[in-house]
Amino acid sequence: MNDVTPFVFDGISVVRTVWQDAEPWFVGADVCRILEIKDQKQALGRLEEDERGGCGIPTPGGVQEMIIVSEPGLYRLIFRSNKPVAERFKRWLAHEVIPTIRKTGGYGLRRLDIAGHRHAVFLMERLKKESCPTVRDSLHRLLAQTMGALGQDTPPLEAIAPPRPPDILAAFWREVAELQEKGIAINHAYADDLLSIRLVELRRHLIRPITGELRRALKADPRFVANKTVNSAITGGAVKCWVFAR
Repeated sequence: MNDVTPFVFDGISVVRTVWQDAEPWFVGADVCRILEIKDQKQALGRLEEDERGGCGIPTPGGVQEMIIVSEPGLYRLIFRSNKPVAERFKRWLAHEVIPTIRKTGGYGLRRLDIAGHRHAVFLMERLKKESCPTVRDSLHRLLAQTMGALGQDTPPLEAIAPPRPPDILAAFWREVAELQEKGIAINHAYADDLLSIRLVELRRHLIRPITGELRRALKADPRFVANKTVNSAITGGAVKCWVFAR
């Protein structure tokens, strides 16, 4: 497995590079993503054999064999693209990345530059996973400082990581727990290991509405057992309930 150096393009996209046979090579999937190439397999397959190869690239899921492209293969992909980003990407590679690599002999890149790019990648990944507004703002400020040190602009926070929608399932169960803590009878199950609830009853108590999105989320919940008629521990009669394991 070769050492991998990530470069940040436009403050959002990451291009991973490896040094192979005394030449810089680029992860094909990264290049295709930036050029908005949908059929990556076809695009990379059309390159000449000496313009593409394989390399083990570390990922969060472990080392994966990925297609890498040589500098000529890289420019061939760019020239075939009619996307507006292609020209900007070509200039960034030709004027910043490749000259820097060649000037310092490949992985003789300045350690501060390498550390800066890797830190920027780390911050962007954190931003994409973070939902707390305060933490997101702090991470974005750190990213702006890091990108500034690399001589690059930082896009708005929303462009890097759009706000994550609220977790409606977690919010629903929090409200259900609060109702039970208040002593409101909502569980129709006799068994201690089951929770049988009627959504039509919960409408009166919940802050959030019962939407189709919530219903789909409840059915996908690992604790979901069935939507069926049960003998109610509250009314003593038969009622239609959503049944969950506790």
